[in-house]
Amino acid sequence: MNMLDKTAKTAEDLTKNFNDFLTNAESLKPETADPALYNRLVDAVQEATNQNEDIAAFYDRLSALGQDVIDLAKTLKLIA
Repeated sequence: MNMLDKTAKTAEDLTKNFNDFLTNAESLKPETADPALYNRLVDAVQEATNQNEDIAAFYDRLSALGQDVIDLAKTLKLIA
């Protein structure tokens, strides 16, 4: 598999993961999550999906929203 194919596969996998998250977001919502914080995370995931961002750009987007959003993303297994 060449680099272009690997990149395309990674983008395809990320899009599927984001779409799966958005489809199941309500059922994944931790009971302890602040609704406003959770909504900011969902918005960040949606925007990352719309812009077809890679993991690094997605993590940067979450970092800009603060540590609470990063912690929630880790709880939801969106990032390691």
